[in-house]
Amino acid sequence: MYRITTESICDVDVNYLQQRNCDVLFYSYTADGKEYLDDMWRQPQQQESLYAALQKGKPSTSLINQSRYEQFFLERLQTEDVLHIAFSSGLSSSANNAFLAAQKIEKMNLPHKLKVVDTLSGCGGMALLVEHALDMRDGGATMEEVWRWLEDNKLRPRHYFFTSDLSYLRRSGRVSGAVMLIGNLLRLCPVMRATDEGKLVAYAKTITAKKAEQKLIAEMLSQAEGGVDYDKTLYVAHAWCPQTAQAVADLAKLTFPRLKDIRISPIGSILSCHCGPGTTAIFFWGKDNCR
Repeated sequence: MYRITTESICDVDVNYLQQRNCDVLFYSYTADGKEYLDDMWRQPQQQESLYAALQKGKPSTSLINQSRYEQFFLERLQTEDVLHIAFSSGLSSSANNAFLAAQKIEKMNLPHKLKVVDTLSGCGGMALLVEHALDMRDGGATMEEVWRWLEDNKLRPRHYFFTSDLSYLRRSGRVSGAVMLIGNLLRLCPVMRATDEGKLVAYAKTITAKKAEQKLIAEMLSQAEGGVDYDKTLYVAHAWCPQTAQAVADLAKLTFPRLKDIRISPIGSILSCHCGPGTTAIFFWGKDNCR
């Protein structure tokens, strides 16, 4: 038997992951000089405090260092093999630290094996991969088979999102100050996507959030496995804008009548620090392994 592990930035309900025997390594962030664990919103009041901190300035996020990975892996390798599903290397150096930890542990010649996957995904895209890996494991697949499937299919999850406030993307360096000022003045909502390198890029601009919602669904219609007949899970994530997320979900229901299910959830604290309030995202299985 083997253990599948992942990181809090996948934004899957932590209780659900625990029920499925999936361990989580938690990120952290700092606001007002105090460090907080990215506890995947197990404490509702933490959402309120982070929102308040975002209004004052940009909280800082911390990557997971090599030492923390080593400790996390070694605790589990005492009794079983470990397959770790990591956050995109295109958005954080954490994945590289995970690989460095794995290389160091490999030299210890332990009786149990460790494999790490750089998902090139985050949030709901990462959630799709984690859930599929758990389904494969529970269906009898070996760790090697699950690892190989993840490596061969990790670019299939599509990530599309938009924000109604460019200020936070400006703080994280995604847009220039001039673009932010003009965009906010004209009520521009940039639509962004994840690339093959696991990075985020803006590729379209819409006027008003309503048109941005329609743009997300149009992209899904073009990119989803099966097109209008898409019959798998759709993740809809949001940063303090549940009404917008619900509007996107409702539009998806009308467009894709065979949807298996739609899961609406808040974006976790780490990504919220960078995208800011007013962000809405969708994640679904693409028709091929290329974004």
